[in-house]
Amino acid sequence: MERPDQDAVDTMRIILIQDVPHLGSLGDEVQVKDGYARNYLLPKGMAMSAGSKNAAHIAHRRKRLEGLREQAIELAEAESEKVGNLELVVRAKAGTNGRLFGSVTNRDLKAALEELGYTVDRRAITLHAPIKSLGIHGATVKLHSEVKTDVSVKVVSMELTEEELRAEEEAAAEAAGEAPAEGTAGEAAAENAESTEGEGAASGSQEPAPEAAPEAGEAAESQAPSAPGDA
Repeated sequence: MERPDQDAVDTMRIILIQDVPHLGSLGDEVQVKDGYARNYLLPKGMAMSAGSKNAAHIAHRRKRLEGLREQAIELAEAESEKVGNLELVVRAKAGTNGRLFGSVTNRDLKAALEELGYTVDRRAITLHAPIKSLGIHGATVKLHSEVKTDVSVKVVSMELTEEELRAEEEAAAEAAGEAPAEGTAGEAAAENAESTEGEGAASGSQEPAPEAAPEAGEAAESQAPSAPGDA
């Protein structure tokens, strides 16, 4: 006796009623795990079963969804032309060598897009390579399951005070397990301490040494009783 196909038992074909990140867009027909469909997608109204027994109902809804899907694709394509011409500017903390203290993430790009009036799920943004330095970089924004566009990302340095820059460099060196570079705040503190001690020693040597107390001796002599012969 033939055993049923395990994939057929454990999976279900569904039609998405709305966009689902990492799965598809409205109107897409996809195959997912049976439990994922029955326990999450279907109860939340995010999808419907593609194998519904009500053929007339499913055909009507599917036709409507296909129309909505086409509209969504057209809107995404129009949006992609605008987004593709953007240069996203991200400000980040960087050292004098242009290396960032950390990295730029898709969350940063999402925020940059929102500042320009575009709302995009951060999971729909993919970096071409890790962004860890100043300059021009690239990323891809997925506006629909069938529509993607590349954007230019310009990373510029935040203005940091000397103290902030020194603190960031020391933190980066410590995180990397490196010894502090010359001229760090630690060495400056040590130099200041030595300088203070030297000044203290010099100023102490200039103070007059406490005088012996001859006056006390003289007073004692004047108060002592006279010898009998002197009377």
